[in-house]
Amino acid sequence: MHKYLIDIAGTCNLKCPSCPVGNFSDSDFLSELKPKGFMDKILFSSIIKRIRDENPGERVLVNLFSWGEPLLHPDLPEFIDELNELGMACNLSSNLNITKNLDKVIKANPYKLRVSLSGFFQENYAISHTKGDVFLLKSNLYKIRYLLNKYKSNTQIEICYHLYSHNVDQDIFFMYQLSEELGFEFSPTWAYLMPVEKALRYYETKSADVFPEISNNMIISPDDAFNITNGIESSDCDLRSRMTQINYDGSVQLCCGTYDPHYVIAKNYLETSTEELRERKYSNPLCGTCMKHNLHKISMYHNAPKWDEVGNERLDEMQAPYKINMFSNPKVSNRQ
Repeated sequence: MHKYLIDIAGTCNLKCPSCPVGNFSDSDFLSELKPKGFMDKILFSSIIKRIRDENPGERVLVNLFSWGEPLLHPDLPEFIDELNELGMACNLSSNLNITKNLDKVIKANPYKLRVSLSGFFQENYAISHTKGDVFLLKSNLYKIRYLLNKYKSNTQIEICYHLYSHNVDQDIFFMYQLSEELGFEFSPTWAYLMPVEKALRYYETKSADVFPEISNNMIISPDDAFNITNGIESSDCDLRSRMTQINYDGSVQLCCGTYDPHYVIAKNYLETSTEELRERKYSNPLCGTCMKHNLHKISMYHNAPKWDEVGNERLDEMQAPYKINMFSNPKVSNRQ
C-alpha cells in the first residue's frame, strides 16, 4: 500500500530540537528558506482526487502531516470529511498544544490521531518539546476522551512517547498511567535525529555540535542506531518507494525525511506524472549517501527488537527504574 503525506500546514507551533523546525537555522539551508503557509482548499481537493483516481479500489492512507502541525490549519475538519467521503483513511499527528477546532476534528472521525510528546512534567517535557505546555497537552488528552465518547468516534489515539535520557524516570510511568486511564495506545519510541540532510552532517563529521541542543539526551546515539541497522538487508528505501511527500504549496519533496527546499523534486504534484516523480526520486544523488549511512533504515526502525535490546541496555547503564517492555503495547512506532 502506498502512503501519501500531505503537509497541509507548512509550519509548527513548537521548536523541538530533534526536528528540523527546531534545529534548522537560516545558515543550514542549501538554497532558499523553507516557505511557510497553509494548503489551499481547492488545491487539497484536487490532490486527493488525483490520488483516489490513481488508486481505484485500493485502500489509501493519507497522512495530513509531515514537519508541520495539522491542527493549525483552519480547514482540517473539512479535509477529514473529504477523505472520508472518498473512502481514504486519514492519519493525523499532533503535539496537541492547540485547542482550535479540536471538537470538530474529533467529530469528523479521522482514522488515527498520534499525539507526539516527551514527558509528563513540564521541566522535562519542555527540553525536547520546546515551547510546549504539558498542562495544555494533558488537558487536551482528557478533552479528546470526552469528545470520543460524545460523538461515538472510533478514531484510534496513540500516545507516541519519545524516549530521551531525561524522561525515563517518573515521567514515563505517569504518562503510561494516564494513557491507560484514557484508554489510549501507549507507544514508547526511541528518539532519533532528523532531518536526513542534517543527520548526514553528524555521520560525516562525528560532531555533537551538529545537534547541540539534544545530542546528550539521546538514549540510542546516532552511532548506536547505525550499528543496530547495519547488515540488515534492504533492497530499497521505503521512504521513496512506498511514500509520496506533498508540501503545503503542492510541491513534492524527495522524501519525508528531507526538509530543505533544495530537495523539492517537482514544483507541482498535479502537473507531474507518477512515472516522472519516481524517476526523479531514483536519480537523486542524496539517496545513495543517505542509504550508505543507513538513514533510510534508521527512519523506519529496521531491526526493531535490537532497538529495544540496545535501548534497555542503555537504560540499565543509566540505572533507570523502568524498561521498555514493562509497558503495555511495547513496540517501536515510527513517525510516519
